[in-house]
Parts: sequence; structure tokens; C-alpha cells
Amino acid sequence: MTTREQLAQRRLTREYIKLSPLHVRMTSYERLDDDMGGWRYIRGEQRYTQTFRLIENSQAGSNAAVVSINVDGVVREIEFLLLGDYCADIRLHDRFEKDGDEFQVVEIWPDNGWEKRASVIRHARS
Repeated sequence: MTTREQLAQRRLTREYIKLSPLHVRMTSYERLDDDMGGWRYIRGEQRYTQTFRLIENSQAGSNAAVVSINVDGVVREIEFLLLGDYCADIRLHDRFEKDGDEFQVVEIWPDNGWEKRASVIRHARS
């Protein structure tokens, strides 16, 4: 892809995000083993506000959540795609809130040079 084409893709991504923006502050989480065969997440830093678009899988052409099995063998239903600008700061296990629900990044998609994408799950309200 040429530089000109990449710049055009970046512009299109920004315009698409502007149609339904989501302004969030990501909070990083680190997975910590508990030395007994289990693990837990430790809350880290909360970063600056960023703008994304949260896309339900049904909007992306599917009527059902995508089933994903991660390296730990955990089966998850991926309900959302998080789309950000090419320079967005998205990290595995990041969490953010929207309308009282907590969302967690469970997969970072390969970098294509014009947008950042991540698979996201929603945690039930407690």
C-alpha cells in the first residue's frame, strides 16, 4: 500500500468513528498468577481519554456473537469490535465503561497501519 493510500484509509477510519464516537479512558489490567494454579487481574493505570467506535458484531454483518477460544482455553463470545485511530493506545486486558457496563479487550487485531482494532466482551453488571 502506498503512503497516499494509507493516508486515505486513515482519513476514512476517522470519519467512520466520528459517525458514532465513544470517548473512554482505558484502564490497564495485568494478569497475575496466584501460585496455586489460578490467576487474577491487577488494576493498573488509567490512561488519557481516547475516541473509538464500538461496533456490535450484528452491525458487522453477523447475527450472532463470534466464539473465540483464547490461549488459556477460555471460551468467550466476542460481541463487539473496538475501532480506533491508527495511533490509539489499546492493550490486551484493557477495560473501559460505557453506560454502566464494563468492557474488556480480549484480543488485539494485527496492525494494518491505518486503524487499531480489538475484540471486546461486555461483563455483566453486578
